Amino acid sequence: MVAIILLVMAKRTNIITLCLIFILSGLGFGQLLSINVSPILLLAVIIITRYLKGFMFLASIFVFCFFLGHSRGHAYSSELEAYKPLYKQQVLLIGVVQDDGSYSKYKQMSFSISHIELANGKKLKGKVQISGFGTNAIYQGDKVKVSGKLYPGYSAYQGRLSYANIEVISRGDSLIPKLRRKFSAGITNALPEPASPFAMGILIGQRSTLPDNVKQDLLMVGLTHIIAVSGYNLTIILEASKKMLGSSKRLSTALSLGLIGIFLLITGSSASIVRASIVSLIGITASYHGRRIKPLIIILLSAVITAWANPVYIWSDIGWYLSFLAFFGVLIIAPLIKERLKLKIFETITGSVALEVYVPK
Repeated sequence: MVAIILLVMAKRTNIITLCLIFILSGLGFGQLLSINVSPILLLAVIIITRYLKGFMFLASIFVFCFFLGHSRGHAYSSELEAYKPLYKQQVLLIGVVQDDGSYSKYKQMSFSISHIELANGKKLKGKVQISGFGTNAIYQGDKVKVSGKLYPGYSAYQGRLSYANIEVISRGDSLIPKLRRKFSAGITNALPEPASPFAMGILIGQRSTLPDNVKQDLLMVGLTHIIAVSGYNLTIILEASKKMLGSSKRLSTALSLGLIGIFLLITGSSASIVRASIVSLIGITASYHGRRIKPLIIILLSAVITAWANPVYIWSDIGWYLSFLAFFGVLIIAPLIKERLKLKIFETITGSVALEVYVPK
């Protein structure tokens, strides 16, 4: 029975799909299982079974992919163990701000930090949510010192500090934070209230300056998603670039790649935009070389890239799962429904690339 199944799976695209699935499985089990198997040893097994060919060779490849993902996941999980002794303790953390600060409903300045360092110089992986007092403005790229009691974090965060004391060590003076601040200032100067914060929400997903009554109105009518930056924003930009330079393949591709980079810088590289950008980059690269990639492989490859960079996504980030379920629904389920029902609504959904995927033609 196993031999028959492997024989059916022997197509190249199926092998690639299964390899990506096994890597993701290994990353997921990396936090739960402690198995010390050297990837070099597994690679040697693949080389040996290569001469046997057939099913043993395929099986060894899949086992190698699983333990390749497992080694990455287990190593990252081991590094995060450094947080456990710090929970429910007073800590002093130094880190780099990942997003512009905004006031929470408890009137605290809220933001997240990464590249974290303890007072003794020990460095920590991951991200920590911060809420506290001490400054009235925090921008992405600022280096801050925060002190307070550390508690376990939620979703993709390894910890959280509430009612923390916040001190800005240095302002982010790199080009990217400056561009973002200038863009925000330009929108604010060009449009009156409340149009300017509403425009910032639509363009780059910045909701910190949006009045509470506007947020509540959008919530009541179910339109909060229009001020949440996503792959749809990216799709509009890329579709416009394709129409501008549609006759030139090289210029259109170069412009598309440049716009993706600029959009990532302006929006602050949120997780949803990074995922959509990876999917778009895979599609653009394949199209430029005249190749078509199966939607399932695009989804799995994007999932492997993001989960490899941060295995916490696959362990506890519900947003990561919802994002790829949305990709799966629009890229795979919607075309199947459209083919069977022949309804115009599905032609609109799948044809307008509302799937957060861009593949230039």
